[in-house]
Amino acid sequence: MRDEEWNYIHDPEAPVLTDPFGNLSTEIPLPTSYTPVSDEQTIAFGDTTLTILATPGHTPGGMSLMMKVTNNGEPHMVALWGGTGLPDTKKANQSYLSSLNYFQKVANERQADVTLSTHPFSKDLIKNMELLRKQPNRKPNPLVIGNKRLNDYIDRELRESVEEKLSSFE
Repeated sequence: MRDEEWNYIHDPEAPVLTDPFGNLSTEIPLPTSYTPVSDEQTIAFGDTTLTILATPGHTPGGMSLMMKVTNNGEPHMVALWGGTGLPDTKKANQSYLSSLNYFQKVANERQADVTLSTHPFSKDLIKNMELLRKQPNRKPNPLVIGNKRLNDYIDRELRESVEEKLSSFE
């Protein structure tokens, strides 16, 4: 967890605490401790290394991930955007757009060709995971979309949404 997120969820005025019905915050206890992470920090889990990208906007401590994976022996780069929901303020949406630009730059530098989301209901993730569960060696893998389609997703869905929201503040 990034320090900004820790402070955000412990702020008595934080939306995660003040809207008990919209986000199930009454069902989830606040963490009592955490390990802080920082931009471009790497964390290894066996043979898989995650690179953390600080991408504030969705929340102040938002983070996204990049990771190398293999599918049927072929290497791929996963780009996981950390927060699809748009925030409420102009400043936070400007931060979201700046973070999106940074995320896209890093994804392109690393030739990311897989996109995942923190929300399984987006990008047909549930459907695609079910396909993979039934056929683990499925070719082509529905999660491997290529760098061009990843950029299309960023530009046509994420960027257009935040730019539209920003225009509503004017």
